Amino acid sequence: MKKQTAVEFLGHELNVKLFYDISPELWQQVNEIFKQAKAMEKEQIVHCYEQAYRDGYIDNGKSGEAYYNETYGGDMSKQEEPKQYTNEELEGFEDFKSFIIQKQEGGDE
Repeated sequence: MKKQTAVEFLGHELNVKLFYDISPELWQQVNEIFKQAKAMEKEQIVHCYEQAYRDGYIDNGKSGEAYYNETYGGDMSKQEEPKQYTNEELEGFEDFKSFIIQKQEGGDE
């Protein structure tokens, strides 16, 4: 089983708990930010792996890209559509929901 990166975990949790009911335009913005964060995180992981290889800590002949793909499954930045939750499942998230609705309507807190 492939490991989940920190950005993937954060994206999943935000998707489940905050972005379940947002406009398509806002979803597109969120998705673009998530893709950028995933690309940055991948670059950091690949760089650290290759630096460890150069410093002699790893000697298996794999590239950083190969390590990332084997460990994290390559390009895992594709997000699934947000799940629709019942009011019972969302109990306790009222502040987040009102914040998102206010942002969708163009208001500021």
